[in-house]
Order: sequence, then C-alpha cells, then structure tokens
Amino acid sequence: MSVQEPSVQAADTIEQALLLLMSEHRLRDPFVTIGCMSLLAWFASDDVPAYLWGTWLLLVCIAQGIRWVVMPRLPLATHIPVARRLRYAVSVTAMNGFLHGLSLYCFPLFTEVERAIQTIMFMGLSTFSLMLSAGYRPVAVAYVLPTLVPLYTLWGFNPGLGGQQDRAIMVAVLGLFYSFSLVRVSRNIYSMFEATYRAQHQQLELNEKLHKALHKAKQASASKTRFLASASHDLRQPIHTLSLFSAALGMRPLDDKSREIAHHMDLALRSVANQLDSLLDISKLDAGVVSIKPEPVNLGQLLTRLAPEFSAEADSKQLVFIVQAIDDAVVYTDPAILEGILRNLLSNALKYTDQGSITLSARCDRHQYKVQVADTGRGIAAGEQVKVFEEFYQVDNPERDRSKGLGLGLAIVERQVALLDFCLTLESSVGEGTRVTIALPASVQHLPADRDEAEPKVNLVGLKVLVVDDEVDVGLGMKTLLEGLRCEVRNARGTGEAVAALKNFAPDILLADLRLRGTDSGFKTVVAIRHHLPRLPALLISGDTAPDRLREAEQAQLQLLHKPVSTEVLIRAMARQLHLGNDSHDKDSN
Repeated sequence: MSVQEPSVQAADTIEQALLLLMSEHRLRDPFVTIGCMSLLAWFASDDVPAYLWGTWLLLVCIAQGIRWVVMPRLPLATHIPVARRLRYAVSVTAMNGFLHGLSLYCFPLFTEVERAIQTIMFMGLSTFSLMLSAGYRPVAVAYVLPTLVPLYTLWGFNPGLGGQQDRAIMVAVLGLFYSFSLVRVSRNIYSMFEATYRAQHQQLELNEKLHKALHKAKQASASKTRFLASASHDLRQPIHTLSLFSAALGMRPLDDKSREIAHHMDLALRSVANQLDSLLDISKLDAGVVSIKPEPVNLGQLLTRLAPEFSAEADSKQLVFIVQAIDDAVVYTDPAILEGILRNLLSNALKYTDQGSITLSARCDRHQYKVQVADTGRGIAAGEQVKVFEEFYQVDNPERDRSKGLGLGLAIVERQVALLDFCLTLESSVGEGTRVTIALPASVQHLPADRDEAEPKVNLVGLKVLVVDDEVDVGLGMKTLLEGLRCEVRNARGTGEAVAALKNFAPDILLADLRLRGTDSGFKTVVAIRHHLPRLPALLISGDTAPDRLREAEQAQLQLLHKPVSTEVLIRAMARQLHLGNDSHDKDSN
C-alpha cells in the first residue's frame, strides 16, 4: 500500500522535515543495501555453512523491509511525539547497522580483495546513510559504530596475508580517523540542513503572507468597485432627474436671463455627468465588456477632426495648438476607442499646460505609425510617472479641484491601450513638458468608400413610449422630456404595472430602469413585455455601473444607457433601436 507523503518544505518543525527527508529515500536505499550484502554472502559461501549466511541475508532483507514500511509512516504518525519518532528512526538504522556488522565475523576468512570490497561497501553505505539523514548525528553513530569501527579494528588486528602488517595498521588508523571525522562532519551537514529548512520555511511564510495580501487587495478592489457602483447609482438618480427637467426646460420659450440660468445648469450637469462617466468607463474596462470593433481608420482625418474642438480650448488659455497629420495614414483599429484615448491625452495636456503649446502629431516609423501628444506644461517627476496611471491619482491637485477631473483619464488610457494591444510610452521632465507616444501598426486594408457620417435628424413625433421606473421623479422627468419631443408616454413603476398598461396602450419602444423595487428589474420587465410584444425595441437605463450589471446587459443583448442620459444620447439610442433615419415618425401625419 502506497503512502502519500507531504513535502519537506511543508513540515512544521525541523524534526518533522528530517523524518520526511529520511522517508523519501526508502525506494533507492534498500536495493543498494541488499545488493551489497548479497555480494558479501557470496564471498562467505565458500567457508561458511549455507544456513548461516542464508539466515543472515534473510534477516538483512527483513530489516530492510521493516525500514521500507516504518520510515514513510513516521512523518504521518502525528499522534506520537516527534522525539519518539526520531528515536524509532535511529533504532531502525541501528538494527540495520548491527546486522551489516555481523558480516565482519567473516572478515578473517576473506581474501585481501574481498576485504577491500567489504571496506569500500561499508564506507559507501555509511556515507550514504549520513547523506540520507542530513547529517543527523544519532543516525550517523547508529550505523558507523557497529560497522566502520569494528571493521578498521579488525584491519589492525588481522593484518591479512603476506605479512604486510604495517600497511594494514595504517589502513586501520586512517579508517578509524575517517569514521570519527564522518561523525564530526555530520554536525556541519545537519547545520546546513537546518539553515535550508529555515530559509524554505521563511519563504513559505512570505508566500503565505503575499497570498493573503493579494487576497485582501482583491477584496479591497471588489469592495471599491461595489462602493463606486453603489455611490454612482445613488448620485446618478437625482442628477438624471435634474438633466431631464433641465432638457425639458430648455425646450420651452424663455427670456434671456432664464435662458442663461438654464445654460449654466446644463453646463454644471454635464460636468458632473462627465466625471461619473469616467467611473463608468473604468467599470466597463474592468468588467471586460468593452468589445473591439476594428476597421480601417484614416489617422490624418481623425487628428484633423479633433483639432477644432481642442484648439478652441487652447485659445482660451492662450496656448498654441499644433496638428501635424499625415493625409494617407491608415491604421486598423477601433476608431471610437482610439478617439477616446486621444481625447483623454489632449484633455490631460490642456489641464497641466499653462503656457506654450500642445502638439498632436503622427509620423511613420517603418511599418507603424506613432501618434504623439506633446505639451510644454509642468512635466511629471520621474518618481510619479508610474503613479499617474493609477486610479484617482493627480499631480499638483491636493485640493481636489473638481475642474481637473477625478484623476481617471490616464488610468482609462492605460486600460484602453492594453485592450487594443498598442505600445504606450511616456517621457516627461519637470518644467519641460510631457510627451505621450502611442505606436499603432499600419493597416494593409483599404478605407471604405467615403460616406456621410453626419447624424441623421430624427423625428419622434407621435412615438408611443412605455417608461418603467420605480422613482416617481425620474418617471415624471422622462415623461416631461419625451412629451416635449411630442411623444405619447405611459409611466409604470414596475413589471406588473407595465404589463397592465398594455391593455389600452401599444408602445413602439420600452424604456426600463434596470433596478426596480424588491426583486423586480428591467430585465424581467423586458422579458414580460416581449412575451406580449415579441419584437418590441427596448432600452435599459440605469445608474448602476457595477461590472456584474454590465456583463448581464451584454449577455442579454440589451443596450444599457447610464444615468444621467443626455437628450441627444437618448434620441440617438431610441432611433437606433427603431431603425429610424431621416424619415419622420410622425404618426399624426399618417
């Protein structure tokens, strides 16, 4: 029956490790030992009766069998004190040493060659025993004392044939000196074993601490994600309501003063929404629900399209904005993600540049293009260049000025660059500015034929919309906004009310909040409504940015809009679900 052994490194004590080490070598040691003793029995067979050397060899085999059975079980017998188990191991070794030493009764009968072979065997087995026990002195003494000591004593008193007594005595003296040296050196070997064990044990402890630290870090990261998702949801609800009423207010005729107030309200709401969207982008990237849709992209056109937007902001800070584009540069990547990367880099450069210029450039470098955003701003110290890619870390913003964002821009960039498998490098010196370079492989595919990328104007007049939201204020705000767009709206606070509304209302599209009361949810609402209207277009709207929710929406193949939803985003999303273009959806005109 095989015994499953733990590893030496896993032992709790040095004694336990020693027992494990001695048990691990039981497979090789018996065969070597039995082979050597069988050779000595053969030497003795000419002068000793067969029953004597046969019985002796049988006892040697039995002793090896006992060692085979006992040694691997000693490390596992934890109910026995470890000191007693070590004494058992020493006793097994002493028993084997005693039986091997019995062969020395035949020493005077052996020839000089046979004596030399017997001496070499005992020296080898003694050294082997010392190595297998890691120099544990009791084991060394238990084997050396009944074998080597009487062996070399016999060399001194039985000089052998030919009368060469002086040489035999020299062998005896050197042999006895070797025997005692072997016992002495065992201490050094055991000390090395102790040092190795302690080093391994410390390594195991460090690995365990590292594992626990990583586990805590993962728990902290998960807690942070849950906290951000919860806080984001709770903040997005009232902001979404405000944005709906603000948008509805902007559709009404106002005097100049009221229009200015509404404009500032809208700017403040957009600022908060942008910061919340940064949290959403991080959650999406961490959740792994950002899908890549690569296509040939004209790099020159992309850079040129970004220029007017950012040059206006540069002008407001009296900065020079420079664009150096290549007209025929084509790369194969996701245009939306690439544009998001460049926007984040340009926004970051504008925040931290007080004078000088900002340059957005692209150049060809062999089989790739390198896009660079360079500024003459404050620069980043060498010790902070890695930290700027961490979440919520900002250089020179101890007061947490909200105009400088949340410190997520470069964290998002790093994740997006990794997602697209680009290479990003950052070079910066304090007082001299910063250069961020992205290497993109050149595309071998041709650009599709030019197409009009302008968003078609959508007319939602007469559209029937079923809005499901358990928050009364949100539902009222959505109803006010959509009725301002001349839609026909019905509100429901849950799946049951939504299904009941179908009795006298046939919606063209469903807008459902993801989180509803109790165990109800937007997913359940969509399933219930589509049971009656199988192909009804639907949108989920939520302030929940938790990665799990993002994955659920992705798996359900439902578009998820995150609160606060701007009027433009809402209209575009509804138009895509309804496949609307320039044609009017004015049902009153039909």
